Amino acid sequence: MMNDGNDWIVDIDLEKFFDTVNHDKLMTTIGRTIKDGDVISIIRKYLVSGIMIDDEYEDSIVGTPQGGNLSPLLANIMLNELDKEMEKRGLKVNMTKSKVDRPSGLKYLGFGFYYDTRAHQFKAKPHAQSVAKFKNRMRKLTCRSWGVSNSYKVEKLNQLIRGWINYFKIGSMKTLCKELDSNIRYRLRMCIWKHWKTPQNRAENLIKLGMNKEDAYSIAYTGARIAHVCSGALNYVITNKRLASFGLVSMLDYYTERCVTC
Repeated sequence: MMNDGNDWIVDIDLEKFFDTVNHDKLMTTIGRTIKDGDVISIIRKYLVSGIMIDDEYEDSIVGTPQGGNLSPLLANIMLNELDKEMEKRGLKVNMTKSKVDRPSGLKYLGFGFYYDTRAHQFKAKPHAQSVAKFKNRMRKLTCRSWGVSNSYKVEKLNQLIRGWINYFKIGSMKTLCKELDSNIRYRLRMCIWKHWKTPQNRAENLIKLGMNKEDAYSIAYTGARIAHVCSGALNYVITNKRLASFGLVSMLDYYTERCVTC
């Protein structure tokens, strides 16, 4: 729609929409298309199945169950007649979540949008807030004080990476993936360095990884300069390839395999 020349976005949030869907109105709308009585009956039963509040059952006489797989579809059936409904019923708009903006200012389902001057069209990318949430989660998984094994940290990182890429793969983010890969590897190297604990153990591990003895002992006894070590000398022995052999998934590689816009 943006690339068809629509360069203004009206972003409207309908206040408590799922909670206020009228069952009879919805079923009437569905009945215009679906003529199978069994299907109509199942949908009606889904709508009136009730909800649990503080371990007590309550009838659901209005609204669609939030979190249910069918609810977004039912909501879209109602919203298909949005323009007419707004004129007829005056739906209440949540002004704090609604705005009129250019595509570049829109956040939609975690995505942001930008204009690609070379392709002469709008493209999607993960919104800055989505990236911030990913970074926050990644930092927690690579916290040096988290008392789990590094292999477990890699396992949880891989789950985070795969899930995030699978969701945002329709967006353009090669450069972002490179940056995040670099940050993840840096923080994981710090976890490994701390896991080695003592200078003697660090020196021995550096030697095992191929560093000459003199450099290994010099680096191992640098005291608290962990950030300097992990962004410099440690890169030459705990390489990206070595981290990959340890099981760490590369965001860029996984994105390149999965994305539909590369």
